[in-house]
Amino acid sequence: MSLKGQDISPVLSFDNNPTQEKFVFYPGRRVAYAGAIRSGKTVGACARKLFLAELMPGSRFLIGRKDFNDLYNTTLKELFRLVAARNGGDWRAAGPLVRKYDGQFHDLYIRTKGEDSVLHFRHLKDISKQLGVETSGYFIDQVEEIEEDVFDHIHSRMTWWNNERREKFKRLYGFYPQSFETLACNPDPGWIKPFLFDQSDENSRFYRDEQDRFELFEADVEQNRKNLPPGWIDEQTRTHSKSWVQRFLRGSWDIKGGAVYEDFDPDIHGIASFKIPAHWARFISLDWGTNHPCAVHWGAVDEQSNLYVYDEYFAAGKRSEEHTS
Repeated sequence: MSLKGQDISPVLSFDNNPTQEKFVFYPGRRVAYAGAIRSGKTVGACARKLFLAELMPGSRFLIGRKDFNDLYNTTLKELFRLVAARNGGDWRAAGPLVRKYDGQFHDLYIRTKGEDSVLHFRHLKDISKQLGVETSGYFIDQVEEIEEDVFDHIHSRMTWWNNERREKFKRLYGFYPQSFETLACNPDPGWIKPFLFDQSDENSRFYRDEQDRFELFEADVEQNRKNLPPGWIDEQTRTHSKSWVQRFLRGSWDIKGGAVYEDFDPDIHGIASFKIPAHWARFISLDWGTNHPCAVHWGAVDEQSNLYVYDEYFAAGKRSEEHTS
């Protein structure tokens, strides 16, 4: 099917952020928006879910973040702003867009041209809280914060469009419904990095068939400059470390924040390979991790106590037997 918005009143201008527009109206099922803070990721993802909820009557979308307070104060703050603009100024009262809000279960019922769609607001700290959820898709904000097994379980709960509901939808609207998966994240060296970047690597455990891959949109804060307060980007650049700026303003996945040597640059500090003398002391260092990366480095020390790191192993989201194979 082709996504079109002519029947849905716009409340968000994309004039100042074309990447956000491409992300919101991307026609595929699976899409991720990664990059800098204040680059429009969360707003875009909320707009996309509202768009799809109206376009696909009867949908059940989970909207979640690891911590519910963060979900309510950041993600849902943007979502409610968009809903209120279409619903007469109040996001929870019955109106042109909202049928009702169930505060007990944190469910928002969205009016459509057919059956209401429902947005389920949930925290994603552990699997047990997701056992009763059956969805036709999700939006996970700051997906790098959650554990990989929680994400896998959420992904497995997309069973709403069973055969009976699919056929009913087809009779009513002339096409079969789809599930839609949406992610937003900041650059992070954990499991989300290989998940997004190794999808086409047949040797990676994150490999997926082409039809199942997430389309990745990336943005730095400059793409959203016109929507931010004057001087905000320049001030943040002046008052933060170089590594913070690269990660959170430029959207770099080459994460150095928290490292011992934040200014390490392989173009400056790297040297051409050479044969290591047999009498140099050698060692191996190991920093174990599962969801966070497992890192192993091989090093040698010369007569002047200079340290040379000559090999590295770095991987996240693998079991111990996979690391040793």
